[in-house]
Amino acid sequence: MFSRIKKIRSDLGLIQEVFAKGLEMKQDNYAKIETGKVKPTLKTLIILHNKYGINLNWLICGSGKMKLTESVNTNVVNEPPSDYGLKAAYEAQKELLKYKDEEIARLKECCKMVEVKDKANNH
Repeated sequence: MFSRIKKIRSDLGLIQEVFAKGLEMKQDNYAKIETGKVKPTLKTLIILHNKYGINLNWLICGSGKMKLTESVNTNVVNEPPSDYGLKAAYEAQKELLKYKDEEIARLKECCKMVEVKDKANNH
């Protein structure tokens, strides 16, 4: 997943500092995600999906197309900050409802495989 997050940034032609600002975090925290030292938060995943049209199945599991849409908002610096509290949880739940039950099961299995790989790489 970490290399896919870096690919998003690279494809947008953004430096870490600008991309991190768009993800509502500091550059040093973003660098830790890109290098695999920390996992992105749910908030970060939701921002990647909502702001950049990133397919969460591709982001987490590496399957499918990177973008759900071709319209990508690269004007991340000038946007006002938004509240990702309850709204984010609602949007994430709404997004999950779009998937069929079998796709959800496949996504969950893929997430388990990512966790196993992460644990193996950390030991």
